[in-house]
Amino acid sequence: MKAAWPRLAMLLPGMLAPGAVGLALQDTGQAVSEFPDFVPVGRFGVLNGDSTLMFGRLSGLAVDMERGIVFVVDELAHKLSAVTKEGRFLTWGGGRGEGPGELIGPKAVEVSGSEVHVLDAWNHRVTRYEMGSATLRYMDQTRLPTSGGWEFCLFDGDYLILKHEHTLGGRTIHRFDRAGSVKSSFGVPFLEGDAAMLSLTDAGLLACDSANRRVYAASTAVPRVHGYSGDGTLLWTTGLPGVEGAVIERTAAGVKWSLPEGKSTFGSVVTLSIVPQGQLLVQYEEQEWEQGVGDGPVVGSFLIDAASGVILATSEYGELPRISTFGGGYAYGAVAAPVPEVRVYEWRQRGRQ
Repeated sequence: MKAAWPRLAMLLPGMLAPGAVGLALQDTGQAVSEFPDFVPVGRFGVLNGDSTLMFGRLSGLAVDMERGIVFVVDELAHKLSAVTKEGRFLTWGGGRGEGPGELIGPKAVEVSGSEVHVLDAWNHRVTRYEMGSATLRYMDQTRLPTSGGWEFCLFDGDYLILKHEHTLGGRTIHRFDRAGSVKSSFGVPFLEGDAAMLSLTDAGLLACDSANRRVYAASTAVPRVHGYSGDGTLLWTTGLPGVEGAVIERTAAGVKWSLPEGKSTFGSVVTLSIVPQGQLLVQYEEQEWEQGVGDGPVVGSFLIDAASGVILATSEYGELPRISTFGGGYAYGAVAAPVPEVRVYEWRQRGRQ
């Protein structure tokens, strides 16, 4: 299936949330920007590496750019693996459990210097390890007053957790210090309409840019991306033209999810990553109703200006690989089929040598 819009398009202002910059895709035929070139340079997983790299379900990637180490969390194996970008296994930490250093269904990972931070969602905490030359050592943990959340990132040494909480003002993004104290809460809901559906906003993606003092969030179910300043002020909201998300409505029996009329699939946002040149890469897939999120092929991608929310370019099916994160001149993507593995790409902005 191919996307129904031009590969490159220009944007004109439209109408969206109050106080945000609204953008509507226009077919002008004028190229604003182009996607980077992605050249495959490596991959690691069960079929092409050490048997210790037999992944169950890849739920997060982070890169230590100075040492060229990729940290991978596997929510089915309940562990954190450290691998060189060339695919050589170094060590692992975790293991299923509730004790110090153990994990249950880890959801995301971040790295800061020698410290590796894992969102141990089912244990309601962030677990920290120290990466040595070839070992991971458990350091300590931060208990979270929320029920966990599924996505987080680091911002000025604090944790931003994506989780709707009625007890924290009904907001969706919460900033915690390393002691677990709430410093602030912000974020508009991803869903339109009835406030009773706010509890569905847990399913989303989050990215932090401490250097430029910005935070970005996207829902998996609603084709929309939000940009915030570091203090939580909404800067812009951008819809993803042509992406039909699941239909979500409230009924007497509760919240009902359904497919768009006349379709057997719905559009699900699966990646949100910061491109070093001040841009965001947002990718989505056409998801079968019974299929797990993140298991299908990427159908389309959007390149967004991180400062303004303007969509600079779009790509059609098959033109871009799935990209999870950028680091040190390389891009890394986690794929689920035919087997869970990490793919490594050298990337270059078009027109740059």
